[in-house]
Amino acid sequence: MRIWDVGSGALLRTITGAGTNPSAVVYSPDGKVIATSSWDLLQLWHADTGRPRATLERTGTLALAFSADGSTLATAATGNTVQLWSVRRHEPTAVLAGHRGVINA
Repeated sequence: MRIWDVGSGALLRTITGAGTNPSAVVYSPDGKVIATSSWDLLQLWHADTGRPRATLERTGTLALAFSADGSTLATAATGNTVQLWSVRRHEPTAVLAGHRGVINA
């Protein structure tokens, strides 16, 4: 995965190890954390270095969103659920079930 400066078009960094077929990438509101999802990994990265911060899950995740304060990451998965994660503790805090189909966004 490559991170580009939109203004200058310069390549800022390359992140390797983001799993098979990345499906979503999102920055935290403060710009310090990058969350990536792929068919087989859900990961957090240090945005300034591109180094891994945590692997949260080893399953298919399709969509990601940070809370406004950046403390929670919401993930939508192939199992028709939304899961909430503590960004600081790297652990799930809630599962929102009841969706009738796969959640894409």
